[in-house]
Amino acid sequence: KQPGRLPYVGELTVLRAIGSAGGFTDFANRKKIEIRRPNGGKFLVNYYKALDESKQDLPIYPNDYIVVRRSSF
Repeated sequence: KQPGRLPYVGELTVLRAIGSAGGFTDFANRKKIEIRRPNGGKFLVNYYKALDESKQDLPIYPNDYIVVRRSSF
């Protein structure tokens, strides 16, 4: 809900980072959250799977970029 840079405060996961930014909008595609690393790496996270399995809730590092696109329904 509140895009922009957030301060890196220790161990951070994709779900915590999204929560720190105010959560999802009503139109967010929660099944395809994209994490972009400065080294060119890209990862997709499914919010629902990450809630159920902590291994799916990937760590976030300084300068990572999280993209949550609009759902296409």
